[in-house]
Amino acid sequence: MASKFDPEGIGYDLETAVEAGLRPDATGKWPGVHPETGQILKGKQHPTYQETLAAIAGPSEYTHTLASNGRRQLRNPDGSISTELGVTFPDPNQPQAKDAWVNYPSIHQGKVLGEDRVAEIYQQHQGIDPETGNDFTKVYRNVDAAVEASKQRSRSIRTE
Repeated sequence: MASKFDPEGIGYDLETAVEAGLRPDATGKWPGVHPETGQILKGKQHPTYQETLAAIAGPSEYTHTLASNGRRQLRNPDGSISTELGVTFPDPNQPQAKDAWVNYPSIHQGKVLGEDRVAEIYQQHQGIDPETGNDFTKVYRNVDAAVEASKQRSRSIRTE
């Protein structure tokens, strides 16, 4: 029996996609959004979740106001504020390890980046956020612990 889709996890809501008659494209990628309801079909920790959000959100306004984490605030089209949009991914410095996960901001210079580009920036800057100098080198032993730490960090960030 297939496990139930977790919108907070790393999976994809294949059941909903199939029920909607969706199919993968020529490259094998499934649609990220239900075309009729607008439901995002990827879990928040899915590797391309942030790219899907950026594609549907449209342009955002990068403000000059700093949040408590030292990052400039991004005003989203719906009026909400983002500063980091943390992404959890395997530690690129430990590619053989199955128990090494890190968190890192996916917003850089006002743009939401995909996980591959975020991992590149993480490696280039050795886990230090180039916009703030914040250290993101803490390694978590499993994805759940990393995701929980990212959620806690998000809850602690104060904006406007």
